[in-house]
Amino acid sequence: MNLFIIVFDLGLTAFLVLNMSYIIQLKFSPYDDPVLNRLEESGLGVGAATLYLGLWTFKDDSALKSTIMGVVTWLILFMNIMWLGYAAAVYSVKVTTLLEKVGAMIKKKLSKANTDEAPRVIIADEEACVGEDPGYGTVRDSKTGMSMNSVLHERSIN
Repeated sequence: MNLFIIVFDLGLTAFLVLNMSYIIQLKFSPYDDPVLNRLEESGLGVGAATLYLGLWTFKDDSALKSTIMGVVTWLILFMNIMWLGYAAAVYSVKVTTLLEKVGAMIKKKLSKANTDEAPRVIIADEEACVGEDPGYGTVRDSKTGMSMNSVLHERSIN
């Protein structure tokens, strides 16, 4: 069996599979995001076009072969580079959007943590310390409002 026939038949089979995948993609649009559906459609379209144009290089006419090969090669390169640029732009936008959402979530969590857990301030009742050893006295917790007799410690509040 001739190698040309085997490669050409495999190429046509792959072309058929790509086109069927493209039709299924158009019909069902499996992604929730329409941008991702367009990216998939364009990727399948470029893949099918690349394969179809690549099959032209198997034409037996040697006089046209070098010209056709050159044009087809540049056309295939151009299409694929354009698609890669499009895919990179979509990826860039998606990643930027995701990072902005994550940043907003982190800010929200941090601001909630700062308001929920305000630092406790221990207020000493100086009158209770009069006549007693320094460092002892009545203290009141600013968060709970409870008073207690305790050892006073200095704490820095950030």
